Amino acid sequence: MDFADIPGKTLFTNDVKMINISIGGVLLKTDRRMNIEKTYTLELKNKSKFLTLQCNVVWFTLSESYKDPFKNIIPIYTVGMNFTDVSSEKMKEISDFIKDYFTDYQKFDAMDLYRMSSHRLNMRFYIGTLDSNTAYCYYNYKVINISLGGMFIESEDAMEIEDRYLMEIVLPEYKVISFLGRIVTCTLANIIGKKRYEIGIEFIDMLKQDKRILKEFILFY
Repeated sequence: MDFADIPGKTLFTNDVKMINISIGGVLLKTDRRMNIEKTYTLELKNKSKFLTLQCNVVWFTLSESYKDPFKNIIPIYTVGMNFTDVSSEKMKEISDFIKDYFTDYQKFDAMDLYRMSSHRLNMRFYIGTLDSNTAYCYYNYKVINISLGGMFIESEDAMEIEDRYLMEIVLPEYKVISFLGRIVTCTLANIIGKKRYEIGIEFIDMLKQDKRILKEFILFY
């Protein structure tokens, strides 16, 4: 498929625990490494309220670990992120969110939440446990070869074997097919001057109409 130049996207999701938040950024803990300078969509949810934020990773560190029921050691990363949307409207959303879910907020009623220095609030607020915190990020990849049962791709980012991801492929004439992919293999490719991973993926969930489009594409090429 090299000659066809078929691109695709993978949706990564991380379950995260929020440690503290300000108008300018947030501190998180997660069991999956998040890449510096990548843009993530952070979704915070509690009761009936949602807060969606665009963020960039500024720094991360391996801060702790634990053993799962199968005795595997699971790393925990602490991640600092800056919000990329600092419009007045978005800052008000963040301010209202802090007021609703920070238990001791009444102590800071007189504080001007919009008082920022280099787009960072001087005060950070620790916040109670939310119903759900999720970080979303799209990663690009290139299709090397493909069949009705799966595909072989090249990506700058590694993927964990047996993990499952929401994925899409953009075929000629801008036909997009979406599916759930299971990671079967992942190896570091020997490409001079480039860090690339060659990844084998099995299609385990694809709509009938997308299967038909894929079959037509394979027969044509």
